[in-house]
Amino acid sequence: MDTADVRAYQLKFMGRRLNTIPRRVEQYPVVIVVQSVDDEPQIEKTPMTKPIQTIDVKEAWCNPRADDECTINGKKVLKEELKQYLPAVYELEVLNAGGHCEYPICYDKNDKPIGIN
Repeated sequence: MDTADVRAYQLKFMGRRLNTIPRRVEQYPVVIVVQSVDDEPQIEKTPMTKPIQTIDVKEAWCNPRADDECTINGKKVLKEELKQYLPAVYELEVLNAGGHCEYPICYDKNDKPIGIN
């Protein structure tokens, strides 16, 4: 058997193997995601907003069962207006500092409202 015969046999064998792949793919659909090892995930950070109102917020709460029932220092406000009283914060930073978040308001470790997420 010379080199040409070996090559022809290899191509014939590979051709049979390649012919079986589409049938298997049709039976078991697979999604392949290709990502380079060197690529690092890009994290999008939204710009933080500063509150418009300059009052000291001692108490803030939103009713989880109502869409727009929130209070700031006992005064009813709409959920959209919370950003006028509290700055935007990253929930992970609040958690790392010992605080917690109850959507949409985040509190420090002393349960003082510190921002919205």
